[in-house]
Amino acid sequence: MIEYFCVYTKKGILRYQKGEKPGYLDEIILRVGISPIQKTLSVRGKNITVESRGSDFFLIIDSKQTFDSFEILIEKFYCNFEDFDKNFDEIIKSLYYERSKEDKQSSLNKIKQSKVRRWSEENLDAAILDYSSEKSIPTYSESKLNTITKKFDFPRKFSLFSKKIKIEELKEKLSTHLVDKNVSLEISQKIVKNVYTELKQDGLEYVDQHVFKEKIGKILSNMISQINHEELLENIRKCNQKGKIFSICFVGVNGVGKSTSLAKICCWLLQNNFKVYIAACDTFRAGAIEQLKVHVQRFKSAGYEVGLYEKGYNKSDATVAKNAIIMAKSENYDVILIDTAGRMHNKKELMISLSKLIKTNNPEHLIFVGEALVGSDSLEHLREFNRAVGEGITDKRLDSILLTKMDTVDDKIGQIVNMTVAGNCPILFLGTGQTNMDLTKIDIKTVVDSLMS
Repeated sequence: MIEYFCVYTKKGILRYQKGEKPGYLDEIILRVGISPIQKTLSVRGKNITVESRGSDFFLIIDSKQTFDSFEILIEKFYCNFEDFDKNFDEIIKSLYYERSKEDKQSSLNKIKQSKVRRWSEENLDAAILDYSSEKSIPTYSESKLNTITKKFDFPRKFSLFSKKIKIEELKEKLSTHLVDKNVSLEISQKIVKNVYTELKQDGLEYVDQHVFKEKIGKILSNMISQINHEELLENIRKCNQKGKIFSICFVGVNGVGKSTSLAKICCWLLQNNFKVYIAACDTFRAGAIEQLKVHVQRFKSAGYEVGLYEKGYNKSDATVAKNAIIMAKSENYDVILIDTAGRMHNKKELMISLSKLIKTNNPEHLIFVGEALVGSDSLEHLREFNRAVGEGITDKRLDSILLTKMDTVDDKIGQIVNMTVAGNCPILFLGTGQTNMDLTKIDIKTVVDSLMS
């Protein structure tokens, strides 16, 4: 029988799974690649079968035989996901017993002829976005921050040089090393200059690992800023004590995970005993509102008090946000989270719309959601979003950065340095996965160790 089943995207992002995830899953995904054909292979004595449908890849691990009923399984998955998720074991069992081609074709015809509504990609995203919902929503007894913030394990072995190195030689080597770690050329040169200057001031011709790590650790610690979480929570309480609702607005370009990040922040706030209201102000992307509804329903099912305000699509996001704040305040919520549409920084009309939203609602805290995968373009995104915010309210700026997809970059974590330095903006959290548990505070020492590995 099947030991593990999952659905993942061309980028290797896990969308749904059943069973215990094997430690060698990434190895399998790399070996399979992204070609749109069925593949069967053997890994560690297991039979692995992969079938693609559009941008989705369906993978099954079976210890005894090769699974050969993918077409039926995939049709069931897309036709009625809720039934598929609820009755997965029974579905798999029945497929193993339908051994003849006639049995399988009959089942497939019944599914295709059924009147069950097919899921669009947007609907499917909303339904299975957080595949481990029970684990991703902690109970009230797990109220400490560290229950939803886990320390991301970056590689730490120092590899820049061994023993000692000439300072002149270090300059070029360090610059190349930082760029390889995804630090922008502009910022890497700034770091190198600071390190070189300090070492020269000490009158050193050679430097060993200990002295170098001490110097660069000090320099990077001064360059990388982070939000004081307790201070932010206290600011929310003070705002509430004045009879006001604390508004947090999420902005960023398309596809970086704003809605998913909003759900994670919502979970964090709920764990700190705040009543949270969500404003669905992404009135452009199909499925955006439905995605938020799924998150809200899961929070409510776990016993939390979460509200949602939505007025459908093709509406003024500034007006929706304004009315949502009024509604949330009237219902005595503590915090409102404003979800906005993703927009490219060079789309003038959309950036003007963002400026209007900021001007109309003046949120207490603005979070820029960016992803760790993007290169130097993200720095331009950050600058343009800051400009749009400032055009909405003079001198107002982004308050923090939430950097997503940190689990996909291995040790190339230069974006942490790029974003906080270029935007002169502190890191709020790092997103390290798709569930609400996958959120971590930045650890400067870990970042430095990883950059030097």
